[in-house]
Amino acid sequence: MRFVLAFFILFPLLLTAADIVIPQGWEELVNNEQLNWLEKKVNETVVTAVKTSKVSLTKMDDYLYLQITPNYVYVGDDSDERLAMDISDALGSVNGSRDGVFMNLNWYELYTQKLPFNKRLPDSVKVVPSFNFYPVKGELSLDITFFFELNKLTGMVYSSLATNKELKLIYNSAKRFYKIELTGLKTHFFVHIPNIVYEIAYTGNTFESIIGDKIKELNLVFSVMKKYEPIIEKNEKLSYDGRYLKGDKIFVDIWFLYDYLEKNKLNADTVFADILNGKAIEIKGAEKK
Repeated sequence: MRFVLAFFILFPLLLTAADIVIPQGWEELVNNEQLNWLEKKVNETVVTAVKTSKVSLTKMDDYLYLQITPNYVYVGDDSDERLAMDISDALGSVNGSRDGVFMNLNWYELYTQKLPFNKRLPDSVKVVPSFNFYPVKGELSLDITFFFELNKLTGMVYSSLATNKELKLIYNSAKRFYKIELTGLKTHFFVHIPNIVYEIAYTGNTFESIIGDKIKELNLVFSVMKKYEPIIEKNEKLSYDGRYLKGDKIFVDIWFLYDYLEKNKLNADTVFADILNGKAIEIKGAEKK
């Protein structure tokens, strides 16, 4: 598998490598923070990289690897050669699939893409001095890269979604997403594997929490539409294609209904009563935060 450097964490310009000291009792510091298991592993890997002054590569789960490189160590004419050797040594220390399908993600590049997430993984890094995330020439930095084994992650998504036997899962292997339907309904959703990867790498949210939230959304919206879709289909003033519900001064993107209902099914009756009575309503949004 191919590993590429990424993710800039930058320290103040006046620091030197000797100034980067891991605080005493860092384990207690990390444990006292409200961090999930992934965020804790990031902190642990940062500690290893800083203490050893070498690339640190960690197998975090069967589908996820993390590489942290202390850039300030790799300077000088032989820096590329030393970096390549240290990466090779790091690879040899990790047991993993050599023929997997890997996707590597650069946190800083994700950041520049202005992804619609409020939470940022670097905010959970507690074991290094004060730092920023904007590359400035001459500053000390760490590179952090995530590597995702997509086949394993895809299987995990399927296993999680398939617990609901009423759902029909249609996999698009070319674009790596599941189309999710409920028998007898037009209503459908897409779960894109790359989007899950982006959220994990950018926010530090775990796969378990991300897929758990998606399942809650699917269960609520399908339950609501199981009741109201047949009624909508009989209403000549409304049109519905499985995602967009339209009428005179009515526009509802079902993919944003969950948030509009404040994740509470009890709010649905009021909303759909207004829709069926022809009351103006607009439910839409950009990519979810």
